[in-house]
Amino acid sequence: MLPIVPATAHVASPLERQRTGEKVAIALFAICAVALKAVAILRYRFDSDEPQHLHVAWGWTAGLLQYRDVFDNHAPLFHMMTAPILAAVGERANILIYMRWAMLPLLAIALWATWDIARRAWGGRAAIWSVLLLTFFPPFFLKSLEYRTDNLWNTVWMVALLLVLRPAVLPRQWFAVGCLLGMAMAVSLKTPLLIVTLAVCGAIVGATQKTVSHLRVARSTLAGVAGFLIVPSCILGYFWHRGALRDFWYCTVAFNSAIVDRRPERLLLMIFYPAGLYVTTRMALRYGRGSKAGAEGFHRRLFLVLMLPVYALTLVTFWPLISWRDLLPLMPVLAIVTAGAMEEPFRSGSPSPRYALTMSAFVLLEIAAAVILGTLWNDATRRQIAETDQVIHLTTPADPIMDLKGETIFRRRPFYYIFEFITREQISRGVIHDRIAAAVIAARCHVAQADGSFFPPAGRRFLSENFVDVGRLRVAGQFLRPDGTFRTAIPGEYLVITEAGPAAGTLDGTPAGSGRLLSPGRHLFNGARERAAAIWAPAFRRGFSPFHHRGIV
Repeated sequence: MLPIVPATAHVASPLERQRTGEKVAIALFAICAVALKAVAILRYRFDSDEPQHLHVAWGWTAGLLQYRDVFDNHAPLFHMMTAPILAAVGERANILIYMRWAMLPLLAIALWATWDIARRAWGGRAAIWSVLLLTFFPPFFLKSLEYRTDNLWNTVWMVALLLVLRPAVLPRQWFAVGCLLGMAMAVSLKTPLLIVTLAVCGAIVGATQKTVSHLRVARSTLAGVAGFLIVPSCILGYFWHRGALRDFWYCTVAFNSAIVDRRPERLLLMIFYPAGLYVTTRMALRYGRGSKAGAEGFHRRLFLVLMLPVYALTLVTFWPLISWRDLLPLMPVLAIVTAGAMEEPFRSGSPSPRYALTMSAFVLLEIAAAVILGTLWNDATRRQIAETDQVIHLTTPADPIMDLKGETIFRRRPFYYIFEFITREQISRGVIHDRIAAAVIAARCHVAQADGSFFPPAGRRFLSENFVDVGRLRVAGQFLRPDGTFRTAIPGEYLVITEAGPAAGTLDGTPAGSGRLLSPGRHLFNGARERAAAIWAPAFRRGFSPFHHRGIV
């Protein structure tokens, strides 16, 4: 009979405990990422660009043609692609929340591309930490949840970069890269900056390789150019077919060219641009020689390290207006290089716990910064939601609304231009004329957005004199003067009301009734002893009054 040997419990080695601890930390950070992103989508304040983009997308659902019927100075593909989502969701006050959820698939693709690029360049461990670093990096964390063109643009770019860094890139792969870059061009006009960065980094890395087939390079370049032309050609052909090619050109090229920076310091940057590239190349090569990688890994890492200064230098030199969203293509690369470079000292021997601890500390700092910068303990979405709710209840689809950039989303604007930086600058120079008053009167526009400093002076004065606040919006009308007189500038149906409701009396010598069609000019009301106002009658019937403001947040 064989002796029975008692089973002994397995004792985990320090290395196994370390690996288990790192996996637990990664899992907890992943759960935190999902939860924090959901909170941010519901509570982070809306950027003014979000309703602006959504207004353009709404134009497609309403049968309007971008550039001809709805002004926009961005490329059109993002709005065209997201318009069906808007149509499916319909008019609702929290529409921007729904559109933010629609950005999550783009984020998932960008994170997957980041992981795959990092895995090929530095390995699986660095790839996971690079994704976590990118996910919680405050500018990326907050911008990636917004409904904006830059998220589609950055996602398409990351997939293109993934194809570029695959081994043995063939002409058919470069054709796919070209198609993706053409798609990026149809999303954002900043795409040439990425193409220049790709060309410069590719040329530098190619120069470090011992054997390069010039014929293969030429064939791949031609394939890439052919792929690039497909999507932009289809876009141009479509607007030409609709008779709006001139409008397309004006909004995307002529209008935007007004901000070309011709200051002496900008010219100096362009002159010293080649010198800057030379310095960054020398620094990247010095880093590359110290990298513990084979030839293929060396070239991938060199390409990624080069991208950081080359894109930044190209952006600063050639792009006149720079913001965090313009740096989105750098953020995944920065996360990859940071996670990979910090792991390299620990690559010899068994994995060191110090790397995981260091990365965990970085991620925790990023989480704290994202929460603080996003003020996620405060619901900052209520103001925009309240305004959109009032738009839906105060107006019908036939009623135009005068706003700044399309913040009212679901209604046509009587004035063509939006009042962002370029328009305001051109109005101040007299290139674009402030014809808000004439446009509002011609469109019979009786509703306007609340007062704001971005309205040009003459138009702002007209709106202030001929509209009264009812909440987040204003309606056509005036408070009566002590002698009972008031003026109307926009033809329409008006009603004299007090805090208690419709005022009894005579309007221009006859009983006021429940509403009166009035032409522009001076009018006289007799009967009200308390404070009264003459306002656009449909507003009162729909529950709005200058004496009881709605939805002030």
